[in-house]
Amino acid sequence: IPLIFISYTGGVANVGSMSGFEQLEPAGNWMDQNLPENANIVASSPSQTRYYAYPRMSYRAPDNETAFKQFVKEKNITYLSVDIYERTQPRWLQTKAAPYRLPNKISNQVRSGRISPQQAANVFESTPSYLKSIKTFGKTRLPLTKRTQPAVIVYKINRTALQ
Repeated sequence: IPLIFISYTGGVANVGSMSGFEQLEPAGNWMDQNLPENANIVASSPSQTRYYAYPRMSYRAPDNETAFKQFVKEKNITYLSVDIYERTQPRWLQTKAAPYRLPNKISNQVRSGRISPQQAANVFESTPSYLKSIKTFGKTRLPLTKRTQPAVIVYKINRTALQ
């Protein structure tokens, strides 16, 4: 019974905060209306993106940037959608959108005082030069700081810059 209570209270807190996956729907709808029908998308939440941006194909990102670049070339990927919701997305992909919950390794460093919350936030601020932000959705507080960030960022991939 304690496990059910914990699951229930966690679920109620998430629903009550309205911070669930709510920005994926408007992002997917925008992609549906504004991206070419044959566009292929790499997304940190590929199933939700595929659902809302149908009929576009959406893929999960490879685990490292080198594999990503190769995948983009092989699958003719032109767009990338990064969101704060999935903790399972590769860290290199967490460009300006830190995950809703920081990875354990980073949050443990903050708790132990090895890094400040600001230093933890700065880990996610480096966007690769071949990505151009074309649309953002929602605002959320960056964990452990007073800064806000988009909940979803849609990037156009400059395929010629993938060297």
